[in-house]
Amino acid sequence: MTEVAWLAALCAGAGAGCAAAAATAAGGSSEAEHWLERRGRARTSAPSPRPENRHHAVLDWVLGSARRRRERLQTELVPLLELLSLELGAGQTALSGLAAVCSRLEGPLARDLRRLQLMSQVAGSAPFEARLEAYADRLQLPAVASLASVLHASRDYGAGALPGVRALAADLRRAQRRQLIALSRRALNQVLAPAAFGILLPFLGILLFPALSTLSRSLR
Repeated sequence: MTEVAWLAALCAGAGAGCAAAAATAAGGSSEAEHWLERRGRARTSAPSPRPENRHHAVLDWVLGSARRRRERLQTELVPLLELLSLELGAGQTALSGLAAVCSRLEGPLARDLRRLQLMSQVAGSAPFEARLEAYADRLQLPAVASLASVLHASRDYGAGALPGVRALAADLRRAQRRQLIALSRRALNQVLAPAAFGILLPFLGILLFPALSTLSRSLR
């Protein structure tokens, strides 16, 4: 009878332990569910970027890409004009010399000019000079517009294109040289300003410290 009672008590204790473990697991799972729910609400309540900011970022990227493209085309125009002046000096016409130069170059400007020449050769289409002027207006390239004016004058009035092409190439070279000098000066100022404030001022302080300390002691 005593053994039966001891076994019954043991079974009751085990059942109570299992119930307590189940309750603890249920409580832990409920706490985990509450934590996940709070995390989800925090994520949904986090401020999302405004549409205006996204639009401004896209606009800045587009404007920056257009500016970099114009700079690349402007840089490629200088060697193209120098080669064109050599072709004109050898006796080529303006359009044939430009076609020969564009066939040798592989840049974006040369590809665009080859495409414009092919389009101008179609019957009933606009001439190459008009297409080049429209191209310069669309990309905001004044130097290309000047080249179109030189070619237009050479075709309509029989004027020689060589002096105009040489002058345009020289002007672009001078503009690039001035831009390079301005960039080098700006870089030099950016290097010298930290050096002046970080090295010169502490050096002056070290030099003047003995004199200032002596002056302060003499005034006491």
